[in-house]
Amino acid sequence: MTILSFQLFTIEKKVPKKDLSNILSSTAMFMEKLDIHKKDKPSFRIRRRRIIRHLKKAVKASDSNGQKNYFKFLLNKFEKNDYKNGFGHPFIAGTKADLLLEYNKRKERISAVVVKTSIESNTALELMFERIERSVKKGILKRNIEFFPKKNIVKISKIIYPPQLSKKLIILNDDENSENIYPEIILLTNSIENYFNVRLKPLAGKIFKRKISLQLNSEDLLKIIYLHHIAHFTIPFEVKQEDEKSFFTGSELKEFFFDAEEMRADLNYLVLIAEMDAKELLRDGERDRIIYTFILQKMDNLINSKNSKNKLSSLVLLKSLYSRGGIKVQKNGRKIIIDIELLIRNIKNLETGLNVLIKKGSYKECSAFFEKNSELPENIKKIVSLLGSKKEN
Repeated sequence: MTILSFQLFTIEKKVPKKDLSNILSSTAMFMEKLDIHKKDKPSFRIRRRRIIRHLKKAVKASDSNGQKNYFKFLLNKFEKNDYKNGFGHPFIAGTKADLLLEYNKRKERISAVVVKTSIESNTALELMFERIERSVKKGILKRNIEFFPKKNIVKISKIIYPPQLSKKLIILNDDENSENIYPEIILLTNSIENYFNVRLKPLAGKIFKRKISLQLNSEDLLKIIYLHHIAHFTIPFEVKQEDEKSFFTGSELKEFFFDAEEMRADLNYLVLIAEMDAKELLRDGERDRIIYTFILQKMDNLINSKNSKNKLSSLVLLKSLYSRGGIKVQKNGRKIIIDIELLIRNIKNLETGLNVLIKKGSYKECSAFFEKNSELPENIKKIVSLLGSKKEN
């Protein structure tokens, strides 16, 4: 008889670490279902235990020490049933996914958002930030910048939970005791891509030549939103002191201040990318795509956003640039033609003039400027009216 001898081997399989964003999504769902009014109910205790288990998993799954400490802070909160003072809003570089929480004291409810870092987009904009920082320090803008972020304060992320969230950005307010004076921002790629594909891409095909419209993409729009945010810090501003009270120069413009500041930020980043392009700090064609996307975005504000807070600034900005030259309408009245070089010269001139107007702080002069430029030229008005009526139909 032949006896076959088998040797048994125990193969230890490596269990893959569960994706952090999935762990946080489950955690967020349990948190939002947590009714703090019912602390003494079994259903509350069950959900709280699940949240604690998931937070422990999140601590293990995170590669960031700063984030691990934040999750431990949340663990402590849920173990002690202590929610009244909120959870804070950490902005930690290099995280794969983030859990953003808000506590509503009146309703005693927790709102949660989970986002996953878009590595490629983040890397690209971090490089752009570094180029802007170097450009500012080298004096490319030929102005003194009193404040500029010491580090990149923008994250590019994808919404994981809740999937129906329609915001394009989340602004995180810093701790009052923090030395960092800049709000930190998360740009949400899902919404930005959806906005571009649903609204801007079809509009580009209608108002620009096919050769131009095919070049534009949601990455250019993402850069515009990012550059607009950075531009608020590349504009020198002054603080006046009177009777122990401080106020920003320009606050005397009253109801026009928001629109004037938004216009100035737009003009500033357009000047910035023009100067960076001249120094060969941008990729080939990047300057032109950003300018076309800027015009596209302003046209969309006029066509689709009847009650948009950016409608007035879009209208005044387009009219001001159109009257100076660089934006034309084809003879058939259907397509917008851009003379990039002429437009850039007039963008620079308008930015200089607007800076002077804001710094001067004359409400009367600012009011006259807005009144003069608050009516679109007839040929652009026809395009806006035609596209607006098609949208309604």
